Amino acid sequence: MGEQGGAEHPLDLIEQVFDHRCVSGRHLSVVPNDEVIARLRSTVDALEGRAQRQVYPVPEALAPLLPDGGLRAGATYRVQPGALLLALLAMASQAELWCGVVGMPELGVEAAALAGVTLERLALVPEPGERWLAVTAALADVVPVLAVRPTRLATQAEALRLAGRLRDKGTALLVDGPWPGVEASLSVSEPQWSGVGEGWGYLTERAVTVRVAAKRYAGEATARVVLPGADGRMRPPRLGDGEPGRREAGAGGPVREWATGQKQKVLMDGTDGELRRAV
Repeated sequence: MGEQGGAEHPLDLIEQVFDHRCVSGRHLSVVPNDEVIARLRSTVDALEGRAQRQVYPVPEALAPLLPDGGLRAGATYRVQPGALLLALLAMASQAELWCGVVGMPELGVEAAALAGVTLERLALVPEPGERWLAVTAALADVVPVLAVRPTRLATQAEALRLAGRLRDKGTALLVDGPWPGVEASLSVSEPQWSGVGEGWGYLTERAVTVRVAAKRYAGEATARVVLPGADGRMRPPRLGDGEPGRREAGAGGPVREWATGQKQKVLMDGTDGELRRAV
């Protein structure tokens, strides 16, 4: 096989592997040189679309918890919606990566901005309906970090087709809900709010435990972080953050994450410890 226009066809390389051979009886011995082997491996990798792994940045506190130290291009992650998802989108957009969110109409633009998301690099498709998979596949062609909430459970075949597209385009997928074959699942637990004084006050920060369960881990990787901090973003904890025994919002019951991201004045009922918005 020859060359056309000076470019070497991939199959020419494969043919060169057999340029040096000797035949003895019924046995064929192939002895390719090192240069040909290296070129062949490079060509096969290119043909299969297996470029060198690219990893997108995540907040510093999360990097040690993830198998690749960040979001691997072409991989799928299950992520709890809310502040954790916004923290991942914020870091990616600050690195000048485009981000997309599909099927999450409650996501507040103000909350996203407060969390550090660069809105100029955020594409929103709040209600894709039953075409959520087609919309996700289309955005995967141009958006490196993409979050989606499926309207139904994806089939194994659908997940495999989309996974091939993600690998080909180098897109990291963040899914809210069950998904086959995820690289890792990220969630938060044990929330403890601070900022509420003796009976009233403003919520300012929340300490949580981030949990990462990955298929490459035997167990879970965990870390205590502040999410959101007073500025709306994630930060490592300081001495006393979420300290057991302190009277903090959340100790007596769950606290809703407000979609607007604004601080809310609340009252604490001494009988049940529940927080209620001030009237």
